[in-house]
Amino acid sequence: MIRFAKASWFAAIGVWALVASSAIAQNPPAVPPAAVFNRYCVTCHNAKLKTAGFVLDPSALTPVGANAETWEKVDRKLRSYTMPPAGAPRPDQATYDAVATALETELDRASAQKPNPGKLPLLHRLTRTEYQNAIRDLLALDALPREMDYPVLLPPDNTSSGFDNIADLLFVSPSTMQRYLDAARKIARLAVGDPNHRLLVNIYKTPVELPQIARVDDLAFGTRGGAAIRTNFPVDGEYAIKFEVAGAAREVHQVEITIDGEREKLTTVGGTNSTGRSGRLEEDTVEKGNEVRIPVKAGPRLVGVTFLEHNEARDEATLKPRMRSRGPQPSIASVTIEGPFTVTAPGDTPSRRQIFICHPSSSTEELACAKRVLTALARRAYRRPVTDADLQDLKTF
Repeated sequence: MIRFAKASWFAAIGVWALVASSAIAQNPPAVPPAAVFNRYCVTCHNAKLKTAGFVLDPSALTPVGANAETWEKVDRKLRSYTMPPAGAPRPDQATYDAVATALETELDRASAQKPNPGKLPLLHRLTRTEYQNAIRDLLALDALPREMDYPVLLPPDNTSSGFDNIADLLFVSPSTMQRYLDAARKIARLAVGDPNHRLLVNIYKTPVELPQIARVDDLAFGTRGGAAIRTNFPVDGEYAIKFEVAGAAREVHQVEITIDGEREKLTTVGGTNSTGRSGRLEEDTVEKGNEVRIPVKAGPRLVGVTFLEHNEARDEATLKPRMRSRGPQPSIASVTIEGPFTVTAPGDTPSRRQIFICHPSSSTEELACAKRVLTALARRAYRRPVTDADLQDLKTF
Protein backbone atom coordinates (compact mmCIF):
# COMPACT_ATOMS: atom_id res chain seq x y z
CA MET A 1 0.00 0.00 0.00
CA ILE A 2 1.13 3.52 -0.66
CA ARG A 3 1.45 5.76 2.41
CA PHE A 4 1.98 9.45 2.80
CA ALA A 5 1.07 10.17 -0.82
CA LYS A 6 -0.04 13.43 -2.32
CA ALA A 7 -2.62 15.50 -0.53
CA SER A 8 -5.27 14.68 -3.12
CA TRP A 9 -5.19 11.02 -2.03
CA PHE A 10 -5.87 11.69 1.63
CA ALA A 11 -9.61 12.11 1.21
CA ALA A 12 -9.90 8.72 -0.50
CA ILE A 13 -7.70 7.12 2.15
CA GLY A 14 -9.84 8.63 4.90
CA VAL A 15 -13.03 7.17 3.40
CA TRP A 16 -11.35 3.78 3.05
CA ALA A 17 -10.21 3.96 6.67
CA LEU A 18 -13.76 4.65 7.90
CA VAL A 19 -15.08 1.67 5.94
CA ALA A 20 -12.32 -0.55 7.27
CA SER A 21 -12.93 0.69 10.82
CA SER A 22 -16.60 -0.18 10.50
CA ALA A 23 -15.72 -3.66 9.26
CA ILE A 24 -13.28 -4.21 12.15
CA ALA A 25 -15.85 -2.97 14.63
CA GLN A 26 -18.33 -5.55 13.34
CA ASN A 27 -15.74 -8.35 13.12
CA PRO A 28 -12.99 -7.60 15.67
CA PRO A 29 -9.89 -9.85 15.61
CA ALA A 30 -10.19 -12.85 17.91
CA VAL A 31 -6.76 -12.09 19.40
CA PRO A 32 -5.53 -8.53 20.15
CA PRO A 33 -2.68 -7.49 17.81
CA ALA A 34 -0.31 -6.87 20.74
CA ALA A 35 -0.81 -10.45 21.93
CA VAL A 36 -0.12 -11.79 18.44
CA PHE A 37 3.15 -9.82 18.21
CA ASN A 38 4.22 -10.94 21.69
CA ARG A 39 3.62 -14.57 20.80
CA TYR A 40 5.03 -14.77 17.28
CA CYS A 41 7.40 -11.79 16.74
CA VAL A 42 9.06 -10.56 19.93
CA THR A 43 10.87 -13.87 20.51
CA CYS A 44 13.29 -12.85 17.72
CA HIS A 45 12.84 -9.10 17.29
CA ASN A 46 13.55 -7.98 20.83
CA ALA A 47 16.03 -5.51 22.27
CA LYS A 48 18.46 -8.32 23.17
CA LEU A 49 18.58 -10.38 19.96
CA LYS A 50 17.79 -7.60 17.43
CA THR A 51 17.32 -10.12 14.64
CA ALA A 52 17.97 -8.50 11.22
CA GLY A 53 18.57 -5.23 13.12
CA PHE A 54 14.84 -4.88 13.76
CA VAL A 55 13.31 -4.41 17.22
CA LEU A 56 9.54 -4.67 17.72
CA ASP A 57 7.88 -3.20 20.80
CA PRO A 58 4.18 -4.14 21.03
CA SER A 59 3.71 -1.54 23.75
CA ALA A 60 4.30 1.15 21.09
CA LEU A 61 1.31 -0.09 19.11
CA THR A 62 -0.65 2.91 20.37
CA PRO A 63 -0.35 5.39 18.84
CA VAL A 64 0.63 3.76 15.55
CA GLY A 65 1.37 7.10 13.87
CA ALA A 66 4.31 7.77 16.20
CA ASN A 67 6.17 4.78 14.69
CA ALA A 68 4.50 4.58 11.28
CA GLU A 69 7.64 3.47 9.44
CA THR A 70 8.13 0.48 11.76
CA TRP A 71 4.52 -0.67 11.54
CA GLU A 72 4.56 -0.25 7.75
CA LYS A 73 7.32 -2.86 7.61
CA VAL A 74 5.34 -5.16 9.89
CA ASP A 75 2.24 -4.76 7.73
CA ARG A 76 4.14 -5.68 4.55
CA LYS A 77 5.49 -8.83 6.21
CA LEU A 78 2.00 -9.83 7.38
CA ARG A 79 0.42 -9.28 3.95
CA SER A 80 3.15 -11.27 2.19
CA TYR A 81 3.05 -14.03 4.87
CA THR A 82 6.85 -13.98 5.13
CA MET A 83 6.95 -13.61 8.91
CA PRO A 84 7.29 -15.56 11.11
CA PRO A 85 9.80 -17.47 8.94
CA ALA A 86 9.19 -21.00 7.71
CA GLY A 87 9.58 -23.56 10.47
CA ALA A 88 8.57 -21.15 13.24
CA PRO A 89 5.09 -21.13 14.82
CA ARG A 90 2.63 -19.17 12.70
CA PRO A 91 -0.89 -17.81 13.24
CA ASP A 92 -3.79 -18.99 11.13
CA GLN A 93 -5.06 -17.21 8.02
CA ALA A 94 -7.85 -15.37 9.85
CA THR A 95 -5.41 -13.96 12.42
CA TYR A 96 -3.03 -12.81 9.68
CA ASP A 97 -5.81 -10.90 7.90
CA ALA A 98 -7.41 -9.47 11.03
CA VAL A 99 -4.17 -8.15 12.54
CA ALA A 100 -2.98 -6.69 9.20
CA THR A 101 -6.34 -4.98 8.60
CA ALA A 102 -6.42 -3.52 12.09
CA LEU A 103 -2.86 -2.23 11.64
CA GLU A 104 -3.65 -0.69 8.25
CA THR A 105 -6.74 1.02 9.64
CA GLU A 106 -4.72 2.74 12.36
CA LEU A 107 -1.99 3.73 9.90
CA ASP A 108 -4.53 5.27 7.52
CA ARG A 109 -6.23 7.15 10.34
CA ALA A 110 -2.91 8.56 11.53
CA SER A 111 -1.98 9.52 7.98
CA ALA A 112 -5.28 11.36 7.41
CA GLN A 113 -5.02 13.24 10.71
CA LYS A 114 -1.44 14.39 10.16
CA PRO A 115 -0.38 14.20 6.49
CA ASN A 116 3.34 13.98 5.84
CA PRO A 117 4.16 15.17 2.30
CA GLY A 118 7.87 14.77 2.93
CA LYS A 119 10.60 17.39 2.96
CA LEU A 120 9.80 20.36 0.75
CA PRO A 121 11.71 23.59 0.08
CA LEU A 122 10.42 26.63 1.93
CA LEU A 123 9.58 28.48 -1.30
CA HIS A 124 9.50 26.89 -4.74
CA ARG A 125 9.59 29.35 -7.64
CA LEU A 126 8.45 28.71 -11.20
CA THR A 127 10.88 27.89 -13.97
CA ARG A 128 11.04 30.16 -17.00
CA THR A 129 8.81 27.80 -18.95
CA GLU A 130 6.27 27.53 -16.13
CA TYR A 131 6.29 31.30 -15.67
CA GLN A 132 5.75 31.85 -19.41
CA ASN A 133 2.82 29.41 -19.44
CA ALA A 134 1.32 31.06 -16.34
CA ILE A 135 1.49 34.53 -17.93
CA ARG A 136 -0.09 33.15 -21.09
CA ASP A 137 -3.00 31.61 -19.16
CA LEU A 138 -3.51 34.50 -16.71
CA LEU A 139 -3.04 37.52 -18.96
CA ALA A 140 -3.39 36.15 -22.52
CA LEU A 141 0.15 37.28 -23.34
CA ASP A 142 2.01 34.96 -25.66
CA ALA A 143 4.67 36.80 -27.66
CA LEU A 144 6.46 39.50 -25.67
CA PRO A 145 8.59 42.29 -27.14
CA ARG A 146 12.27 41.35 -27.41
CA GLU A 147 13.27 43.81 -24.69
CA MET A 148 10.83 42.08 -22.32
CA ASP A 149 11.43 38.49 -23.34
CA TYR A 150 11.67 35.93 -20.54
CA PRO A 151 15.41 35.18 -20.92
CA VAL A 152 15.98 38.93 -20.50
CA LEU A 153 13.64 39.43 -17.54
CA LEU A 154 14.35 36.27 -15.53
CA PRO A 155 17.58 34.61 -14.37
CA PRO A 156 18.50 31.22 -15.89
CA ASP A 157 17.17 28.12 -14.12
CA ASN A 158 19.64 25.99 -12.19
CA THR A 159 20.37 22.70 -13.92
CA SER A 160 21.37 19.36 -12.44
CA SER A 161 21.84 16.13 -14.40
CA GLY A 162 20.26 17.76 -17.42
CA PHE A 163 17.05 18.84 -15.62
CA ASP A 164 16.07 22.43 -14.84
CA ASN A 165 12.80 21.71 -12.99
CA ILE A 166 14.14 20.11 -9.79
CA ALA A 167 12.32 21.70 -6.84
CA ASP A 168 15.34 21.78 -4.53
CA LEU A 169 17.23 23.89 -7.09
CA LEU A 170 14.41 26.39 -7.65
CA PHE A 171 15.09 28.35 -4.48
CA VAL A 172 14.43 32.07 -4.18
CA SER A 173 17.25 34.41 -3.23
CA PRO A 174 16.70 38.15 -2.62
CA SER A 175 18.20 39.01 -6.02
CA THR A 176 16.02 36.38 -7.75
CA MET A 177 12.91 37.72 -6.02
CA GLN A 178 13.77 41.23 -7.22
CA ARG A 179 14.09 40.00 -10.81
CA TYR A 180 10.67 38.33 -10.63
CA LEU A 181 9.08 41.46 -9.12
CA ASP A 182 10.59 43.64 -11.86
CA ALA A 183 9.30 41.22 -14.49
CA ALA A 184 5.82 41.32 -12.93
CA ARG A 185 5.71 45.12 -13.07
CA LYS A 186 6.75 45.27 -16.73
CA ILE A 187 4.42 42.47 -17.83
CA ALA A 188 1.50 43.99 -15.89
CA ARG A 189 1.96 47.34 -17.65
CA LEU A 190 2.01 45.58 -20.99
CA ALA A 191 -1.13 43.58 -20.17
CA VAL A 192 -3.29 46.51 -19.01
CA GLY A 193 -2.05 48.92 -21.72
CA ASP A 194 -0.48 51.61 -19.52
CA PRO A 195 -0.74 54.97 -21.39
CA ASN A 196 2.50 56.07 -19.69
CA HIS A 197 4.38 53.06 -20.99
CA ARG A 198 8.05 53.85 -21.47
CA LEU A 199 9.78 53.72 -24.84
CA LEU A 200 10.78 50.21 -25.94
CA VAL A 201 13.65 49.46 -28.31
CA ASN A 202 13.39 45.90 -29.63
CA ILE A 203 16.10 44.64 -31.99
CA TYR A 204 15.48 41.47 -34.02
CA LYS A 205 18.50 40.12 -35.91
CA THR A 206 18.20 37.62 -38.71
CA PRO A 207 20.60 34.63 -38.53
CA VAL A 208 23.76 35.13 -40.55
CA GLU A 209 23.57 31.57 -41.90
CA LEU A 210 19.91 31.80 -42.96
CA PRO A 211 19.64 32.25 -46.77
CA GLN A 212 17.21 34.98 -47.85
CA ILE A 213 16.77 33.98 -51.45
CA ALA A 214 13.24 32.62 -51.00
CA ARG A 215 9.97 33.60 -49.36
CA VAL A 216 9.92 33.60 -45.57
CA ASP A 217 7.13 31.67 -43.91
CA ASP A 218 4.19 33.86 -42.77
CA LEU A 219 5.01 36.52 -45.38
CA ALA A 220 3.19 37.11 -48.66
CA PHE A 221 3.90 35.34 -51.93
CA GLY A 222 5.94 37.43 -54.32
CA THR A 223 8.38 38.49 -51.60
CA ARG A 224 11.92 37.41 -50.86
CA GLY A 225 13.84 37.13 -47.60
CA GLY A 226 13.37 39.52 -44.73
CA ALA A 227 11.94 38.80 -41.29
CA ALA A 228 8.53 37.86 -39.88
CA ILE A 229 8.33 39.10 -36.27
CA ARG A 230 5.57 38.21 -33.84
CA THR A 231 5.50 40.75 -31.04
CA ASN A 232 3.10 42.57 -28.71
CA PHE A 233 2.49 46.29 -28.94
CA PRO A 234 1.62 47.77 -25.52
CA VAL A 235 -0.75 50.59 -26.60
CA ASP A 236 -2.28 52.22 -29.65
CA GLY A 237 0.27 54.70 -30.96
CA GLU A 238 3.02 55.53 -33.37
CA TYR A 239 6.01 53.22 -33.69
CA ALA A 240 9.24 53.45 -35.67
CA ILE A 241 10.39 50.44 -37.66
CA LYS A 242 14.00 50.47 -38.85
CA PHE A 243 15.84 47.89 -40.89
CA GLU A 244 19.45 47.32 -41.90
CA VAL A 245 20.43 45.79 -45.22
CA ALA A 246 23.35 43.39 -45.51
CA GLY A 247 25.24 43.30 -48.80
CA ALA A 248 25.81 45.99 -51.44
CA ALA A 249 22.58 47.02 -53.14
CA ARG A 250 23.76 48.22 -56.58
CA GLU A 251 20.27 47.88 -58.03
CA VAL A 252 17.12 49.41 -56.64
CA HIS A 253 15.22 47.02 -54.37
CA GLN A 254 11.79 47.63 -52.92
CA VAL A 255 11.26 46.85 -49.24
CA GLU A 256 7.74 46.20 -48.00
CA ILE A 257 6.73 46.70 -44.36
CA THR A 258 3.51 44.98 -43.32
CA ILE A 259 1.42 44.64 -40.15
CA ASP A 260 -0.65 41.44 -39.98
CA GLY A 261 -0.21 40.98 -43.73
CA GLU A 262 -1.41 44.48 -44.66
CA ARG A 263 1.10 46.73 -46.42
CA GLU A 264 1.90 49.83 -44.38
CA LYS A 265 4.88 51.25 -46.27
CA LEU A 266 6.85 50.53 -49.43
CA THR A 267 10.32 52.05 -49.60
CA THR A 268 13.41 51.53 -51.75
CA VAL A 269 17.05 50.80 -51.08
CA GLY A 270 20.08 50.54 -53.33
CA GLY A 271 20.76 51.98 -56.74
CA THR A 272 23.28 54.59 -57.92
CA ASN A 273 22.40 56.99 -55.10
CA SER A 274 22.93 54.49 -52.29
CA THR A 275 25.64 55.12 -49.71
CA GLY A 276 27.28 52.39 -47.67
CA ARG A 277 26.19 48.86 -46.90
CA SER A 278 22.97 49.98 -45.26
CA GLY A 279 21.53 50.85 -48.65
CA ARG A 280 20.12 54.19 -47.52
CA LEU A 281 19.17 56.57 -50.34
CA GLU A 282 20.39 60.17 -50.49
CA GLU A 283 17.01 61.38 -51.76
CA ASP A 284 15.19 59.75 -48.86
CA THR A 285 11.48 59.80 -48.39
CA VAL A 286 9.94 61.26 -45.26
CA GLU A 287 10.87 58.04 -43.49
CA LYS A 288 14.58 58.30 -44.45
CA GLY A 289 14.59 55.20 -46.64
CA ASN A 290 15.17 52.46 -44.09
CA GLU A 291 13.11 53.92 -41.25
CA VAL A 292 9.35 54.42 -41.16
CA ARG A 293 6.92 55.61 -38.52
CA ILE A 294 3.47 54.10 -38.65
CA PRO A 295 0.45 53.92 -36.32
CA VAL A 296 -0.07 50.45 -34.88
CA LYS A 297 -2.95 49.09 -32.82
CA ALA A 298 -2.12 47.51 -29.46
CA GLY A 299 -1.96 43.76 -29.06
CA PRO A 300 -0.18 40.84 -30.71
CA ARG A 301 0.89 41.64 -34.27
CA LEU A 302 2.90 40.07 -37.07
CA VAL A 303 5.44 42.57 -38.42
CA GLY A 304 6.90 41.77 -41.82
CA VAL A 305 9.94 43.42 -43.41
CA THR A 306 10.79 41.87 -46.78
CA PHE A 307 11.93 42.54 -50.36
CA LEU A 308 9.55 42.47 -53.30
CA GLU A 309 10.72 39.72 -55.59
CA HIS A 310 12.12 41.00 -58.91
CA ASN A 311 11.75 37.81 -60.90
CA GLU A 312 11.17 34.16 -60.13
CA ALA A 313 14.00 33.22 -62.48
CA ARG A 314 17.24 32.47 -60.67
CA ASP A 315 20.72 33.24 -61.91
CA GLU A 316 23.64 30.90 -61.38
CA ALA A 317 24.79 32.70 -58.24
CA THR A 318 21.36 32.20 -56.67
CA LEU A 319 21.09 28.58 -57.69
CA LYS A 320 24.51 27.94 -56.16
CA PRO A 321 24.50 30.27 -53.15
CA ARG A 322 27.48 30.74 -50.93
CA MET A 323 27.43 28.40 -47.99
CA ARG A 324 26.86 29.74 -44.46
CA SER A 325 25.57 33.14 -45.57
CA ARG A 326 22.35 35.01 -46.27
CA GLY A 327 22.87 34.59 -50.02
CA PRO A 328 24.23 36.63 -52.95
CA GLN A 329 21.43 39.24 -52.95
CA PRO A 330 20.89 42.08 -50.47
CA SER A 331 19.13 40.86 -47.35
CA ILE A 332 17.62 42.18 -44.13
CA ALA A 333 20.25 41.99 -41.38
CA SER A 334 18.14 43.33 -38.50
CA VAL A 335 14.84 45.01 -37.71
CA THR A 336 14.39 47.49 -34.85
CA ILE A 337 10.96 48.40 -33.48
CA GLU A 338 10.83 51.50 -31.26
CA GLY A 339 7.88 53.05 -29.48
CA PRO A 340 5.40 54.12 -28.55
CA PHE A 341 6.20 57.74 -29.48
CA THR A 342 2.64 59.06 -29.33
CA VAL A 343 -0.06 57.17 -27.43
CA THR A 344 -3.63 57.46 -28.65
CA ALA A 345 -5.41 54.84 -26.50
CA PRO A 346 -4.76 51.78 -24.29
CA GLY A 347 -6.16 49.68 -27.10
CA ASP A 348 -8.45 46.68 -27.31
CA THR A 349 -6.20 43.68 -26.72
CA PRO A 350 -6.83 40.04 -25.74
CA SER A 351 -5.18 40.80 -22.38
CA ARG A 352 -7.49 43.70 -21.56
CA ARG A 353 -10.54 41.67 -22.60
CA GLN A 354 -9.48 38.82 -20.32
CA ILE A 355 -8.64 41.04 -17.34
CA PHE A 356 -11.34 43.72 -17.44
CA ILE A 357 -14.45 41.57 -17.61
CA CYS A 358 -16.69 44.47 -16.55
CA HIS A 359 -16.75 48.26 -17.05
CA PRO A 360 -18.44 50.34 -14.32
CA SER A 361 -20.62 53.18 -15.54
CA SER A 362 -20.52 55.05 -12.23
CA SER A 363 -18.34 55.36 -9.15
CA THR A 364 -20.79 53.29 -7.09
CA GLU A 365 -20.19 50.29 -9.36
CA GLU A 366 -16.40 50.46 -9.23
CA LEU A 367 -15.96 48.36 -6.07
CA ALA A 368 -18.28 45.59 -7.30
CA CYS A 369 -16.54 45.55 -10.69
CA ALA A 370 -13.10 45.49 -9.06
CA LYS A 371 -14.20 42.50 -6.99
CA ARG A 372 -15.28 40.65 -10.14
CA VAL A 373 -12.01 41.42 -11.88
CA LEU A 374 -9.91 40.33 -8.90
CA THR A 375 -11.98 37.19 -8.30
CA ALA A 376 -11.60 36.01 -11.89
CA LEU A 377 -7.87 36.74 -11.94
CA ALA A 378 -7.16 35.22 -8.52
CA ARG A 379 -9.20 32.11 -9.34
CA ARG A 380 -6.91 31.35 -12.25
CA ALA A 381 -3.76 32.34 -10.36
CA TYR A 382 -4.51 30.35 -7.17
CA ARG A 383 -6.13 27.45 -9.06
CA ARG A 384 -8.84 27.19 -6.42
CA PRO A 385 -11.96 29.06 -5.29
CA VAL A 386 -11.15 32.50 -3.87
CA THR A 387 -12.11 33.43 -0.31
CA ASP A 388 -13.05 36.84 1.08
CA ALA A 389 -9.72 36.93 2.93
CA ASP A 390 -7.88 36.51 -0.37
CA LEU A 391 -9.81 39.39 -1.93
CA GLN A 392 -9.27 41.62 1.08
CA ASP A 393 -5.50 41.36 0.63
CA LEU A 394 -5.79 42.17 -3.07
CA LYS A 395 -8.17 45.12 -2.64
CA THR A 396 -5.46 47.16 -0.93
CA PHE A 397 -3.76 47.52 -4.30
